[in-house]
Amino acid sequence: MRLKSYILIFIFILAAFISISSSGFNVKSDDKYTYISYLSWYNSYDDALAIAQEEDKPIIIYFWASWCKWCRLIEGEVFMDSEVHEMLNNSFVLAASNLDFEKDMSSRFGIQNSGLILFLDKEGNTLQTVGYMKPKKFLELSQHMLGVASR
Repeated sequence: MRLKSYILIFIFILAAFISISSSGFNVKSDDKYTYISYLSWYNSYDDALAIAQEEDKPIIIYFWASWCKWCRLIEGEVFMDSEVHEMLNNSFVLAASNLDFEKDMSSRFGIQNSGLILFLDKEGNTLQTVGYMKPKKFLELSQHMLGVASR
């Protein structure tokens, strides 16, 4: 009887852990987009590049994973900040790469770690790669990257 109780407790704890660790913060996907923090991120770099050239906007690629603690902070604190959210939505073409499943974008740019944000100009040239930072700092950097990308 005692062993049965331990097994049931273990199964309950394991199920709770899997449920918590496998769910991203505000993340859903379909064939074309991944929806992170209520923003639409292209799943395809080629689609993002074509739109960036068409709309004359720089690109941000977000490399994430469901288990990444820094990603949770980026998604919950940085991307959800109202000023950052507005800037990302209006001034950049967004693409995302889930490093748990998709390796095309990460291989293309030599990215091996999650929780990274890559700024590109509209031609796909890398401008800067950053990790987590506070929303105000990220907003300042994003504004700077807009200026660099337009040169």
